Amino acid sequence: MLTAALARHRPWLGRALPWVAAGLTVAAVLAGFLVEAGPDRRFVVYYVAPMMFAFPLWARVRLEAVETQPPARLALDAVVTALSIIRFVTGMFPFSGHMLFLTYTALTTPRRGYLALAAVLIAETTVYKLVLMGDVKSWSIGLATGAACAGAYAWLGRGRVPS
Repeated sequence: MLTAALARHRPWLGRALPWVAAGLTVAAVLAGFLVEAGPDRRFVVYYVAPMMFAFPLWARVRLEAVETQPPARLALDAVVTALSIIRFVTGMFPFSGHMLFLTYTALTTPRRGYLALAAVLIAETTVYKLVLMGDVKSWSIGLATGAACAGAYAWLGRGRVPS
């Protein structure tokens, strides 16, 4: 039912999501300038804003083939996305939500443009986490969890002929 609704609304969603990406990115950058200059501003502008750009673009790519994916793959997409957002908002999980989401989406999204964006953001997240924050633990757990979830995504699609 959800798959059918997404497929039915794909034309306008596909047109809207790039605008959503741009709007969220601009909003995040502007919000960054509302906080005091320094680490907090850098966090919002350089760490949060790029994800506000990437997520809607990834969702647009996924939307293009929503009806050809098994429900279990769509559920896994939802779980990975939810865990990444919950980690960002609450900090309650030991993994980096950025690394989880970016690793998973880079390994499961066969679009060169998105892959290039994800690679740049993985590099940026790596510098931010390892160099600026010294946080090897959440970075490495996020990377490993994202790769494991990508393996599950591949396993869930086994035996399917790509359309």
